[in-house]
Amino acid sequence: MKCCSLIRLLVLAWLIAGLNVSLAWGDVPDKKHPFENTLGMRFVPVPIDGGKPLLFCVWKTRVKDFDAFVTDTHYDATKDMWSFGNKGQGDHNVANWKSPGFAQTELHPVCGVSYLDGTAFCQWLSKKESRHYRLPTDHEWSCAVGIGDKEHASDGPRGNHRKIDGVYPWGTQWPPPKGAGNSAGEECRGLPNFPRNYVVIDGYRDAFTFTSPVGSFDANVLGLYDLGGNLWEWCDDWMDADHKQRVLRGGSWGDEVAACLLSSFRKHDLPDYRGIVYGFRVVLEQTLSEQKDNNAIDKK
Repeated sequence: MKCCSLIRLLVLAWLIAGLNVSLAWGDVPDKKHPFENTLGMRFVPVPIDGGKPLLFCVWKTRVKDFDAFVTDTHYDATKDMWSFGNKGQGDHNVANWKSPGFAQTELHPVCGVSYLDGTAFCQWLSKKESRHYRLPTDHEWSCAVGIGDKEHASDGPRGNHRKIDGVYPWGTQWPPPKGAGNSAGEECRGLPNFPRNYVVIDGYRDAFTFTSPVGSFDANVLGLYDLGGNLWEWCDDWMDADHKQRVLRGGSWGDEVAACLLSSFRKHDLPDYRGIVYGFRVVLEQTLSEQKDNNAIDKK
């Protein structure tokens, strides 16, 4: 009996220890072993030039993630969305993130959301998990797409806007190579629900007219998907010193202009603007104790 009791205690101790590890980071996350949170969002480390490492979600925030937030909080993000009509992005208050005017599954990126919606989601998730989730800064996004060390963060979004020519999230090729991402390719030409003068990328075609499910294209070297195309991603910076508009990065399914798809291109808009081509990606900061734990693991 004593032996059985001892075994039970050892098993219980092992389970508790395992739980404690999983509640921290477990093994140090990498692109083959990402950290996964309670919503199933996966995070991998991104080295930040001049800053501390950060965990980026490998995908844009999905419909299922945003729906969990809305269901739990009764947050209303259904009003004032600018959607896509046969004259382009000009229909107001017709669609919303639940029904944007085209088919979306729970694994598509949530669209038609503002900067304020993204920060509200991060605040909810931070409280829910006792972690620090937020939107990435402009410089952190540059590091994720691979140009952080080629820009001067102190110059800010405006100073770095389009400063690196000929470099895209997929490389230097234009038109984009096959499978580069979800942009306005030849698949959109001549469709009945598109404007008659809708311009596309000649010589490029992807399988998606509107948004594509997250992870539909290859990840970059850090393990991040859709940094080029699908939806523009809100960042946590003001574009200019007047603090009127926030930065967006990455391009969308509706973009065909080479300059707009540059890794260094910055789009900007009002923080409360819910555009059909706007979404967001979440980053996760490590606490000081978690950084120490990871440093200790690295030294072993």
